Amino acid sequence: SPLGRLAGETLGGGAGCPTMHGLIHVVLRSLVIEAGGEEAWAKVLQLLSLDEDDGLLELHIHDDETTVAGVGAACEVLGVDLDTGLRLFGAHFVHFLGKNNHIATVTAFGASTLEFMNNVDHLHRQLEEVYPNCSFPHFTLASDSSADHRRPEASVTTTVSYSSTRGPLLAPLVEGVLVELGQLVYEEKVEMERLPEAAAGHHCTWKIK
Repeated sequence: SPLGRLAGETLGGGAGCPTMHGLIHVVLRSLVIEAGGEEAWAKVLQLLSLDEDDGLLELHIHDDETTVAGVGAACEVLGVDLDTGLRLFGAHFVHFLGKNNHIATVTAFGASTLEFMNNVDHLHRQLEEVYPNCSFPHFTLASDSSADHRRPEASVTTTVSYSSTRGPLLAPLVEGVLVELGQLVYEEKVEMERLPEAAAGHHCTWKIK
């Protein structure tokens, strides 16, 4: 089950355990209610042994154990596997930003999906100043410019590599965000092919088509 898989993932522990902001739980609740109604969210709370969601939705820092338990419970209630649930969450996060007038923040860091990804670490550094206890991922954009001048359309291969204190667990969430970001914000079709080996120092690498 999604809960079982999450329980088996290593996210770190002790004083250095990664943390997330409560906004993630607000977005998760929005996704679950949109997909399955208030009844579905009530079932998520039941799986988490919570009578109400006030504490879960507070906009402060929560430890990862709380967040991953919520994601696992949501996947179980919605009847999807963990990777699918994370992709759905990523896509829904982009829509949530749009509904709450945050798209201008995204476009301020790039005029295209790839330009945004090239600058997203700058955004994360700014967020770290506001939320110093949160753990943000790191992205590296690379292009192989071994140009074949006879075929300029095929001369550049672009990859996005991802590293996180959480390991590769949330890689499908990244896929959901980027594909939806391209479509909704930049009106671009983004296709991601996860490579069998990640770039050095990273947990996942995708070829962007």
